[in-house]
Amino acid sequence: MKSIMTLITILFLATSAFAAEISEADVKTFLNEWLAAQNTGSYSNYAAIYADNFTGIRRTGTSTYNLNRENWLKDRKKMFKKKMVVEATDPEIKLAGTTASVKFEQTWASGTYKDKGDKLLNLALENGKLKITREEMLFSKVISEIKSEVGSFHSVFTSLKNKDCKKIQSDSMISALGSDAVVECPAPNGWRLFVEYDHEEARSWIRLSFGGVIWSTLEQVWNDDKYEFGHFPNVNSPKAEWRISTTGEPSALIFRVNAQNPENSSLRLTRLFVVSLTNHKPRFCGMAKTNEDARELADNATNCTPMLNKITLPKQ
Repeated sequence: MKSIMTLITILFLATSAFAAEISEADVKTFLNEWLAAQNTGSYSNYAAIYADNFTGIRRTGTSTYNLNRENWLKDRKKMFKKKMVVEATDPEIKLAGTTASVKFEQTWASGTYKDKGDKLLNLALENGKLKITREEMLFSKVISEIKSEVGSFHSVFTSLKNKDCKKIQSDSMISALGSDAVVECPAPNGWRLFVEYDHEEARSWIRLSFGGVIWSTLEQVWNDDKYEFGHFPNVNSPKAEWRISTTGEPSALIFRVNAQNPENSSLRLTRLFVVSLTNHKPRFCGMAKTNEDARELADNATNCTPMLNKITLPKQ
């Protein structure tokens, strides 16, 4: 009887151990669930597949972060506020009984940011369910460094409405700019945008600033016969459009100018002015009648040659 019970115990333990082993199919299914949780924006499903004793290493470009489970999920929860696309290609699976690992090339994209690199997941069973015990981005390369994927742009809009702009009170600033009034409106990524007014001439135009230097569109909007399309040109739009590159940097500015029709003073004409911001050196690209044409001008900066006139901002 004792021998029979011993045999049953051995068979039970062997069966349990066999059942606990992780298969390649288990890992593939798990990897698909991990991807689906991110691509569908399900944070609860994502958090549930991380083990209690999890540790993670996150690399973004040249930056490295070591995180425990709590800090990892706290960091990742922010990402779920925006749509993301996560892909895993060429998975390499290694099995070791009750543990496993999978290495793959990950492509991660959200908004204007995109990176690519090798990722490693270590897996183990926790309460009978497969969980991630360790995750590491072995290296990461931002998409701007991958030439085959550079060249796409998207738009960000900032307000030109009076309520969102700040009137410049500095006499030295106004004197340096040579205008009757100046307001500063919102601008992204270290740029400054000013709208200037000449009330006597009933005209307004835009100046841009970066790193203490300021450039003007005065010549293009007002004084250059080559671009003149009507009388009394004014910046007249509730918003400015910034073309943003894959690195997240503004690559061009588009703003609308209205003018009086020379042939009929009761009619208004409108044009979109395009300024390239490549390498923080504003260059005039030309004018367009439609948004599509303006964006095409903006996204082909090689056609933008004349630099805007510049001055040095006074110290404040």
